[in-house]
Amino acid sequence: MRKYTFRKLMNDLHLWLGVGSGIILFIVCFTGCILAFEKEIVFLFDKEDYYSEKIGNRVPFDRLIDSLEGNDTIVKDFIFYGEENRNHQFTLLTKKQIEKSKG
Repeated sequence: MRKYTFRKLMNDLHLWLGVGSGIILFIVCFTGCILAFEKEIVFLFDKEDYYSEKIGNRVPFDRLIDSLEGNDTIVKDFIFYGEENRNHQFTLLTKKQIEKSKG
């Protein structure tokens, strides 16, 4: 029967603690990478939300903003893409959100 020495015990502890911490580090880095590239990943798998078929003439921005702004909402910002069939993106805020931010 072989003797299990203190040195072998330390080697095994070092090995398994290193494997465990390596797995945890991999998971943290992988999820961080997913969060960092979240928009690109969503765009890759969900293109129908970003592109549409061109139907009719383009609507001017003033008319778009006027139609989006109602009694309770305003357009905070928008993203205009130069591509012909790419959808515009708008950020809308309610009056309550504006009042709360002025706070």
